[in-house]
Amino acid sequence: MWKNVFNFLSFEGFPSRDFVTYSSLVLFVANVISLIASIAAIAAKWNWGIAPGALALWGFSEGLLLTAATAFLVVLIKWNVFLRKAQKEVVKKYSQRASDIAEILEKTDQTMFAFGVAGTVAGLILSFFFPFTFLIMLAGTSFAVYSLFKNLKECEQKEYEVVQSTEENEKAPEKISTCEWDTNVLILMIASLFGYWVLHCSECSQKIESFVEQRLRADS
Repeated sequence: MWKNVFNFLSFEGFPSRDFVTYSSLVLFVANVISLIASIAAIAAKWNWGIAPGALALWGFSEGLLLTAATAFLVVLIKWNVFLRKAQKEVVKKYSQRASDIAEILEKTDQTMFAFGVAGTVAGLILSFFFPFTFLIMLAGTSFAVYSLFKNLKECEQKEYEVVQSTEENEKAPEKISTCEWDTNVLILMIASLFGYWVLHCSECSQKIESFVEQRLRADS
């Protein structure tokens, strides 16, 4: 058991796709229950008869939310670490023939991802004390996911442009990330209480693994 825990917390391999799917699904369920618990907590102020049930539901939702959000946060951080490694390999590969390739890292602003992680942690803490503050956690997690895959797509597009602009006869890398990551996706994730991500998490997990493995394998 502890071996599996240590393997999960280490940065030697990707989190399994099944784990990503299950943790995403549990987080979605926790968001739904937290919404119901928040409504019940507000209603209990006017109807003390439902207070015991509302309190029990609140406690259950918080435990579920803390477990699922923490697990998924580890997944996001591991993905971000591997993505940064892949980006550095891209810079190393093309830096001699295109000096502006450094923009891949310069324009990949980690502030957005860090802001999403901070929002997730802050929302988790506040959700223990105030109704509906789980929405801060939801917004933070959704923003972290959005910024992560937006960075992946920008890196991929920049690499594609560099290869296309050079005179060397080199095949452009296959585009892994074909889906759009705009503000509409971010809004959908939040509005659906993370349900939109649950529907696409398996596909996105496969894409980020393929992107990173192709770049790291090319360097080895």
